[in-house]
Amino acid sequence: MSQTLRPGLRIRLNAGEKMIINGAVVENLGSRTQLRFHNHVSVIRASEAIVDPQSPATRICFALQNAYLFPDDRDQYLADFRTLLVVYVEAAPSAEPLVMEILDWIREGNLYKALTSSWVLIEHEKQLYQACASAADRAAADGIRHDEDHRIGNDNPR
Repeated sequence: MSQTLRPGLRIRLNAGEKMIINGAVVENLGSRTQLRFHNHVSVIRASEAIVDPQSPATRICFALQNAYLFPDDRDQYLADFRTLLVVYVEAAPSAEPLVMEILDWIREGNLYKALTSSWVLIEHEKQLYQACASAADRAAADGIRHDEDHRIGNDNPR
């Protein structure tokens, strides 16, 4: 559950579960509990949070996540987000429709929707890596067959 919660809305927090609430990590040390927020708050369950961004797409999501959670530094995180996004789209133009949706949510001022929309970039990136790996495997396999045909002493090339 990641969202800016409306006042009066309740959420459940299971035993041992952690959440990030307005940048603070909160952990339920007891049994299952419910929380009620009486003002607007930005919340991400720890299981959904990106804590160690390792790839271009996760770095984009991390910058946007921080813009969502830390409003005092929002402008800097959004600047980082935009820089990372430009580089990503230059490298992977197929991401442009996904990026346009994220930017639309930001323009509307809904960082929660922008953040959840940005998560599709992680899947997009995985698909690009898989396609690249498959193409490399095919090229390597073609190269290996080619090399076998040209070994010394092979009088019958394919």
